Amino acid sequence: MSSGMGRACARAFSTQGVNIVGVHLDMAERQPEIDDLVNQLEQQDVAVRFFLMPMLPATMYATKVIGSIADEVGAAGGF
Repeated sequence: MSSGMGRACARAFSTQGVNIVGVHLDMAERQPEIDDLVNQLEQQDVAVRFFLMPMLPATMYATKVIGSIADEVGAAGGF
């Protein structure tokens, strides 16, 4: 989110009907900004899931994010 590249990509993909999964490293105080982006993306009628991952080791990112995505995709029958 900090550079704006992720935000721009998420917006572009959502306009094409692509569901969005993202990881942001921002501090919790920026959550309202993330919530605004999620609302904008959801207006494109796509599923959106962001994970807040403040400065954790890479293996923890992978375990938490990929595990959560797999659980959600499996429960929904697709994402």
